[in-house]
Amino acid sequence: MVQTRSIPSATISVTYNGFTAEAQAAFQAAVNIWQSLLSSTQTIRINANFSELGTNVLGRAGATTFQLLTDGVDNTWYPVALAESLLNTNLNSNDADIEATFSSNFSNFYFGLDGDVPAGKIDFLTVVLHEIGHGVGFLGSARSVVTAGSFNSPCVNTVGSSCWGFTINNVTYPTSFDRFVKNGSGVSNTDLISFTNPSSTILDFLQSGNVFFHGSNVKSANSNAAAKLYAPSTYAAGSSYSHFDETLYPTGSPNGLMTPSLAARDVQRSPGQLGCALLKDIGWVVTSACATTLPIELSELTASKEGYRNQIKWTTLSERNNKSFIIERSKDGIDFKEIGTIEGFGTSQMPRNYAFFDEIPLNISYYRLKQVDFDGNSSLSKIVSVINEESRELVLFPNPAHDKLFINAPKLDNPVFDISIYDNIGRNILNKRISNEIDISQLNSGIFEIVITTEGVKTTKRFTKY
Repeated sequence: MVQTRSIPSATISVTYNGFTAEAQAAFQAAVNIWQSLLSSTQTIRINANFSELGTNVLGRAGATTFQLLTDGVDNTWYPVALAESLLNTNLNSNDADIEATFSSNFSNFYFGLDGDVPAGKIDFLTVVLHEIGHGVGFLGSARSVVTAGSFNSPCVNTVGSSCWGFTINNVTYPTSFDRFVKNGSGVSNTDLISFTNPSSTILDFLQSGNVFFHGSNVKSANSNAAAKLYAPSTYAAGSSYSHFDETLYPTGSPNGLMTPSLAARDVQRSPGQLGCALLKDIGWVVTSACATTLPIELSELTASKEGYRNQIKWTTLSERNNKSFIIERSKDGIDFKEIGTIEGFGTSQMPRNYAFFDEIPLNISYYRLKQVDFDGNSSLSKIVSVINEESRELVLFPNPAHDKLFINAPKLDNPVFDISIYDNIGRNILNKRISNEIDISQLNSGIFEIVITTEGVKTTKRFTKY
């Protein structure tokens, strides 16, 4: 369970090369999500490019370099962004920490931010989230058919060998990802890094279909089981070993972001419980937005349009110490606000069905659940979205305003509003019932919060008086 304490988020700076405005907006939305998940005092710098890539390759990304660190016992290579975070030091001046390239010869990217991907299109925001995941460390060093001259590679001059790690002063060390990789049994002599390096044994292992990530956080998030990695019978450079298994975590799975392929119309907005747990295992500090364990077994979460309202439905298969669900909504899938609460069943071993109606949804609404247990701890679900053109969303205008404000409610007939206005220190300075016009001429200049109640539903907005 992720504790609800304040952990500073990361700052990510991007240099864009060859991006259109809409592609850049989608990339930045992915950056905003990763900033909310990771904690670091050091700016993470990404060099993002559009250029031609191979057939069926949507994008690729990785650390620009690795840093060798020691815990006093073992030496381990860390991707530079993670190393800087661990050391609280900038190691490479203003150079990029991550190099990311996306296919300029792929014509079916969808660059929208609403998650409503047309048939046959690939969600670019999801692709970017995936590739940044590799750049921050979801990437092992084990490989086959390595070209001579690769970065500190033990396979140099033995092209065709399978190997792991990077070499310095004639000694090879694994990456932070490599250290957790074993077969399904998890016994010590099945560690990737226990195999002769380089050797054909490593290739056999990478093609065995029996490759797992055994980090303690991953196991905690996965019912005390290791997470299976993608290891097909024929080694696939760029895919094998550095992804979750797509059979166990298929399209639409909450843990499906870091699998090797992306289906048309598939939308992901989080690395999921296992992805967040893996990041913790390799060394990252994550924020409360990066949930690694849930005291509930959530089997379904959907959002659908029901006339002018939106309905959010979910089912739990089991619950432990579950106090409540807080329903949160966002206009962009990034910044969420609470819109309602439903009590949980405490501890239960049978399926439980829940439903919540958003009476005044946005035209495009993103929803997630914040599960709260009786100890005060909380964790977050995946994000779902819905478009509702019949939304009764209230519009407050003009903003900023000087003398008068107006409320527009296009889907309400002859509405009456009860309003309460609060200043920036929380004092209630005006309560009134109106039809649509608010006289604010007597207010001092400043920023105010207004609570609008109509038909039993409260909406909170902010406005500026000048």
